[in-house]
Amino acid sequence: MRRWFAGEQPLQGHAVGAYFSGGTYDMRYFPKNKNSIGWLSNKSFSAGLSYGYSIELGERWNLEFGLAAGCIWGRRHKYDYHPEENHWEWRSTSSAPYWGITRAGVSVVWLFASGTN
Repeated sequence: MRRWFAGEQPLQGHAVGAYFSGGTYDMRYFPKNKNSIGWLSNKSFSAGLSYGYSIELGERWNLEFGLAAGCIWGRRHKYDYHPEENHWEWRSTSSAPYWGITRAGVSVVWLFASGTN
């Protein structure tokens, strides 16, 4: 859900919103080496507030910058890779919520609706 503030064209300028999402993730740093630590969640949820800014690139194209902060909760498993033994090893499981930045991104947006209003 977003609320756009007055820009030169619709869906341009500043926007604030609220969001809720759910899904799974498997996140690793430095895959398959001695520093490879990963986090896996089979079911997690996130909710919070978002801010975005969109500028026009062309007649039907925008460039959008976004940042969201809130809470992620769900059970997550920490694991590690052991190159000597060539296998992944479970380390711990936790379910404490994470509070902070949950999303940051830059998107190219194609406006498919006809007209400008």
